[in-house]
Amino acid sequence: MKRLENKVAVVYGDGAIGGAIAKAFAREGAQVFLTGRTASKRDAIADEIRNIGGVVTATQLDALDEAAVNAHMEMLMKQAGKIVNLTARMII
Repeated sequence: MKRLENKVAVVYGDGAIGGAIAKAFAREGAQVFLTGRTASKRDAIADEIRNIGGVVTATQLDALDEAAVNAHMEMLMKQAGKIVNLTARMII
């Protein structure tokens, strides 16, 4: 059984670190919501997650825009029904 099965992970950032975290969450079974400003990078990460059998939703968002982040989290709460606070040490 995967350690994060039936969990929801939200990753703000489509750079190398955000991508690595998103892929690690997906490998452990979490449903990943990935955000980032750069469509090509974000979509490439999402494709990698799908290719390993992960579930991912990719959204364009600037994590420095507080109002956009708050609106995104509210939408996720309605869509996913839960958000769990996961720390990086859980996946290392």
